[in-house]
Amino acid sequence: MTARTPRRRWGVAIALATLAVLAAIALLPARHQRSPNPTPTPSTPPSPSAGAPAIAGTPTPVIRRFLAGYLAYSYGRPSSLPDATDLLRAQLLAQSPNVPPAVRGRRPHLVALTVVANTPADDRALATISDGVQRYPIELDVTLGANGWLVSDIDPE
Repeated sequence: MTARTPRRRWGVAIALATLAVLAAIALLPARHQRSPNPTPTPSTPPSPSAGAPAIAGTPTPVIRRFLAGYLAYSYGRPSSLPDATDLLRAQLLAQSPNVPPAVRGRRPHLVALTVVANTPADDRALATISDGVQRYPIELDVTLGANGWLVSDIDPE
């Protein structure tokens, strides 16, 4: 049985490494995301649910879009803060960040994202951000409203 133990350990190690690589690939940000509500061309009739929000599924794409805008904003670059509630957007824009020049040049990106469902209409997410110098967590609340998922609150660090 001891002759099989090293082989079994290697097999487990390889399986775990494969799972880690697949998880990392799944968490990579989408580089070319399509618009969530494409405008139909004149020759294409609108679908019956054209005005209805896409409530099925996960709020992950909304969180990724919001974080892309929020990270740009928090590092001193202009952003419209997409996929945020009007209240959250107003709160964030009312307290414009004072960003030192050394920090302004960094390029933050999403490293990991975990979404935990609290209720059918409210989720909590934990994002890990890296800007090349430091890693830090951001907690977000996501709410399902009449227009689909929106980020309703953010708790950086």
